[in-house]
Amino acid sequence: MSVSILMKLYTTKFAPNPRRVEIYLREKGITDIERVVLNLLNGEHRTPEFKQKNPLKLLPVLELEDGRVLTESLAICQYLEELHPDPDLFGSEPWQRAQTTEATRIAEIGLLFGAMTAFQHTQPFFAKTVKQNIDTASEGQLRFTRYLARIDHLLDGRTWLAGELFTLADITAICAIDFGKVAGCVVPHELPNVAAWLARVRARPSCQL
Repeated sequence: MSVSILMKLYTTKFAPNPRRVEIYLREKGITDIERVVLNLLNGEHRTPEFKQKNPLKLLPVLELEDGRVLTESLAICQYLEELHPDPDLFGSEPWQRAQTTEATRIAEIGLLFGAMTAFQHTQPFFAKTVKQNIDTASEGQLRFTRYLARIDHLLDGRTWLAGELFTLADITAICAIDFGKVAGCVVPHELPNVAAWLARVRARPSCQL
């Protein structure tokens, strides 16, 4: 049974973690959360008002009517999963939930971290905040590729990353892969399981760019 609580989502366009929450909301059919879209290029995430909500100045942020906030995309999705359990995007029994957590972490620490590292060390937007290094960017791209091979192995015999259930793990991975394109992180042709999985993901309306 779903619960209605007034909420506000501070988000932005194109960034992978805000997109992760947006895809999750589309899959759930949750439409009653107010959006506040911040322009990162204009520094709207660096205002004193927003820093009170998240001192790290990162997005997304979910704010409840009583002022409580969640500042991590995974925590936001977990909270909303408790309020809106159907359709299930985390797993309904212990093994499925553990598989979802495992696959999500692989996508986070491998694909997303690798893509973010490459992005921060190649894009002019970060030149003033990061001591950019082309070797570090290459390490991020290599990390992305190495973990993508791990995901190809994980997908052997599976429809989705955590088994037969489409979960947050798949959402995390597609956000990382799409974001990685602008950071030079490519999907190798010799990963057939990933290629088939990508076709299935891109057929879902929620995941289309």
